[in-house]
Amino acid sequence: MFTVPYDRSTAGNKKGLPTPVSSDVNEQVRRGTLEAMFDHLLSDVKMALMLLDETVDYSRPSTVAANALLARIYLYMGDFTEARAAANSALASHSKLTDYNTEDVRYEDVIYLDFTIGSSVINRRPDAAIDPELYAAYANNDLRKTKFFAMNPDGLPYKLNTHGVGLSYLFTGFDTDELYLIRAECAARLGDAQAAFNDINHLLEHRYVTGTYVPKTDGSADEVLAFVLQERRKEMLYRGVRWSDLRRLNVLGANITLTRQLGEQTFILPPGDARWTLPIPLNEIKTSGIEQNIR
Repeated sequence: MFTVPYDRSTAGNKKGLPTPVSSDVNEQVRRGTLEAMFDHLLSDVKMALMLLDETVDYSRPSTVAANALLARIYLYMGDFTEARAAANSALASHSKLTDYNTEDVRYEDVIYLDFTIGSSVINRRPDAAIDPELYAAYANNDLRKTKFFAMNPDGLPYKLNTHGVGLSYLFTGFDTDELYLIRAECAARLGDAQAAFNDINHLLEHRYVTGTYVPKTDGSADEVLAFVLQERRKEMLYRGVRWSDLRRLNVLGANITLTRQLGEQTFILPPGDARWTLPIPLNEIKTSGIEQNIR
């Protein structure tokens, strides 16, 4: 969020984040390039793959979780071949999907629980309504419509907790549903429409009332990509990935503009606007006395 969106063609010339590589608080931390920052990030995750156990325990990291993280990073970077390979590796070890017809939405398909950015209860207050247009995108036989949402006194939908992690937290960790969506998107972008249909159909068969979902079998890679992206938004709601999705999709030419109405004011965030990148909070750095160590 504090660097410009990743674009392979410009990452070598754009600034990354200050990245400490030692525990020495007196070490000067310089801002390298965005490319160097992502190289460092990928190197750390690949090292973790050699150190972690394969056994999935949602309260502990594992090689499956590391591969899920790799898949997410590569997807953000637009490296669809590597993202697909990482998703394949994770799903080879842990591929279970909860069937919303028969099970509560609990831990069975969770790979790793994480609450890093999901600790605010504000977004799940009944008066924090979901966009009615997004809610209407769920078919009536789509069980996510009742698993994910409840209605507030004004008749507007709001988000329910769906991963059993307590009233104060939203789930932002890794789950197999995200891996199927990543693999489907990568397949579509790489021209393998059938593989994309296979994954998205498998996911939705576990989300719709039994026997009511009609599998998608026909369409171009572009058509299946649009379908996968729509389902990604519906499945990954309040999972901490939408902002990065919007940023990466605009890098790929989606030209998404955000519009919000607050009272009489309309706020517009067009593609390419500098406000897609949050400023590093230098005022806080100055008051903490460490500004001199960041260059």
